[in-house]
Amino acid sequence: MCFEVYLQWFRDEDPDSIPLSTVSDALDHLLVSRDGLCWQLTEGEASLGSAPQRGPTEISSLTIHRPSTSPDLWGALYALLEVGNGVFYFPGGGPLIAHAEAKSHLPTDMVNTLGEPIVARSGEDLVAAVKAAP
Repeated sequence: MCFEVYLQWFRDEDPDSIPLSTVSDALDHLLVSRDGLCWQLTEGEASLGSAPQRGPTEISSLTIHRPSTSPDLWGALYALLEVGNGVFYFPGGGPLIAHAEAKSHLPTDMVNTLGEPIVARSGEDLVAAVKAAP
């Protein structure tokens, strides 16, 4: 796949963060190398968005550049989506969340722009949404 997918976390419509260690734990089995917040994975490249207001051990967003179709990658992305009030989205596709409660935390502008979020149940659901996008 030659595009990017995004994960972000929100609380009460404001950006939120998750521990860097949580991201590291989820992606560690795919990690080839790290250069600060840019990580080379066996299944693409990851750019992590820092959360300066929360300190260097918190991450507010994750972008996967050129994700593969590996179930390992999509399972790891879904595990991260389940943390807090995560939202997964990509060009041409609507937002996906892991818990219905996360919808109330998403920014209204995001929902108005991307559409109503859909509850995903697995990494396979994320892949299916990407494949179904125009």
